[in-house]
Amino acid sequence: MITSQRSHYLNILAKNNNILLLSDNPYPAFDAIRDNFAISVHHNMQQEELNNIHATLLHHKINIILLDATSSSPKAKEFYHEIKVHNPRILVISILDVETAYNAVKMTQNSDIAIFAPFTLEEFKGKLFDVLSIIYTILSIGKHHVSPITKENDIEAFLNTQSGAILFIVDQLTEINIALENGELSHEILIDISTNLKKISDIFSLNDSFSKLIPNFTELIEFIESIKFDRLEASTLKYFDYLANIIEDVNVSMMHLFDKKIISDISMCQLSLKRNIELLKNLFNKEIDVTSHLEFFDD
Repeated sequence: MITSQRSHYLNILAKNNNILLLSDNPYPAFDAIRDNFAISVHHNMQQEELNNIHATLLHHKINIILLDATSSSPKAKEFYHEIKVHNPRILVISILDVETAYNAVKMTQNSDIAIFAPFTLEEFKGKLFDVLSIIYTILSIGKHHVSPITKENDIEAFLNTQSGAILFIVDQLTEINIALENGELSHEILIDISTNLKKISDIFSLNDSFSKLIPNFTELIEFIESIKFDRLEASTLKYFDYLANIIEDVNVSMMHLFDKKIISDISMCQLSLKRNIELLKNLFNKEIDVTSHLEFFDD
């Protein structure tokens, strides 16, 4: 799932990072993605650039480097050494080819990731996605989240800082929903849905405008957790299709709010979710029988 959505996630992960390509060669794949980054620069690997590398890294606040070793492994090693002297935490992606790989073994071992030239745009996106995921994970483990846990009442800033976390949750819910739609119903799946909805609710608590959605999410979470899986009747299993539809529409609404930045959809999300939870409860209580049809958002 993540592999097929690299283009989307790359934009989210890259926007707070600064990247430098060190190469005497043009790379169309780099040109195709460079606008995703806050700063992206391409410098050659001549001696003058090596002499000024510390100033370059400091001026542009570079934290990711594409280091081309296809023309000269010894020169690439010199650059690598100076880069790590400047800041050992800078992530380095080494660009290699068959001819230079043998002479660059040591640098390959020290690099965070290596990619072999020639490479396609999708291969390049994959490597960047891996590197940016490392940055996101390290920041999260260190409690210095890409989405800081602070009250943020500026909606635009809130959407920007929390979009990465929300989209990862959406990806998790999508995977769970696929399993649910394929009939892989279990107590564990219900717990997974509940856990991810709680994560969304926790993020909503960081902004006053979004916090009004918390009661709706809490109601849905409590209902899901109240389901006694071992006591379900066969006739009620079909109602989980409606739950899958609700989860899918939650995902769509998160994409509208955090990716497309359609702020007006907050109220629409609140009203639609409230209505659909009521319908779901009624289905399980056998008070009404309706066809699963939701009108959450139109693309």
